[in-house]
Amino acid sequence: MGHNGFTLLVGTFRAPEIYTIVFKPSGHLNESPSLTVSKKSTAAAGHSWLALSRDKTRLYTTCWAQPPSVASYRVLEDGSAELLNQKEIRALSGYVAVTDRHLYSAGGPSGEVFLLNDEDGSIGDLVQEVSFRRAEELDDGKRDGVAHGSFGGLRHGSHSADLSPDGRSLYVADIGHNCIWTYSVDESERGRPPLAPGVKHISPRPHDGPRHTWPHPDGRVLYCVQEHSSMVDAFRVAEDGLALEHVHGYTILPEGRNVEDFWADEVRLSNKHSFNSNNNNNNDNNKHNTSQAGRRPRYLYASTRGLQPETKGYVAAYELNDDGTIAGPAVDIFETRTSGGLANAIEPAPAWVSSEQGEEELIAITDSEQGYVSILGFDGRRFREVAVTKLEGENGEVVQAATAVWL
Repeated sequence: MGHNGFTLLVGTFRAPEIYTIVFKPSGHLNESPSLTVSKKSTAAAGHSWLALSRDKTRLYTTCWAQPPSVASYRVLEDGSAELLNQKEIRALSGYVAVTDRHLYSAGGPSGEVFLLNDEDGSIGDLVQEVSFRRAEELDDGKRDGVAHGSFGGLRHGSHSADLSPDGRSLYVADIGHNCIWTYSVDESERGRPPLAPGVKHISPRPHDGPRHTWPHPDGRVLYCVQEHSSMVDAFRVAEDGLALEHVHGYTILPEGRNVEDFWADEVRLSNKHSFNSNNNNNNDNNKHNTSQAGRRPRYLYASTRGLQPETKGYVAAYELNDDGTIAGPAVDIFETRTSGGLANAIEPAPAWVSSEQGEEELIAITDSEQGYVSILGFDGRRFREVAVTKLEGENGEVVQAATAVWL
């Protein structure tokens, strides 16, 4: 964090704009925390998902448009975004993930892998298409009459694509098939399809609806948030990076809530770490040794949304054991301002900060119902809302905040 605070980029579901937002924590002159929109960049479409390059100079997005596409942007020094290019895809994408060489997209019945151009980081040639459905399976898992619709198959198909920390595995959560697909990744030869099929892992409960996953930094645990059951689960990852073994799961909801009133959204790890002094980075037999090896996140966060406006959403925090498994039920469950609409997406800041309340982690959370972007603080015991702003159009209309990333 510099003296000007934190900068975030926020995408929307429908508006062709990317918002640059600045968060300033409370200062030494008794200033209150503030969260303000500093810039609006013209976008190719509404962007439901944002992903930054490793050096945070490029932004990659899903595009909620017809035809469906993915897009790339240059992130400028003032925090604004400048469009580089777009590439069409087969179906609406729920998620993009990037390495230095490829962009991976998944949504509904299909997914794609594109090369990234070395010159400017824009999206290059399509090198692989992936199918998660045979023709007769396109409506598998579809639920008629549910709030918010099916999003062209995204709601009952694949929804996410996450890479393992060592870049050798890809995990795709599939709501409708109630499973996690695993793929091995080999990016050693430019232009060659990098994905090879691994295993289809059926969820531990019959109506979970896996939505998003997130790996532990050592690569040996994978977390999954379940859209239909509002559970968050931990899986052990085998040495091959493909086989998953369910360990346990915990609810995101307070006691007494009906899971049928909610749809879970996101899972993320804390950036508050302990370090494993016994980790040996020179052990060639450890396939999961990466630059992140030895980091032990202290907490796991998961969020859920209300299916109707009158039902508020929640964010839950869980303490983690040293091996990455979840220590027990949620330490705290925070009720969000609104249902969350299509969002309640959470993203922890890169570092903890000190405030009058002590040291705490900052977590950005988005809301599409009323257009709120909020910063939550978590001190290891309780959440609190630190600051909030609202995205509005020129005539005061609600802008549906989707996801946020920290620069």
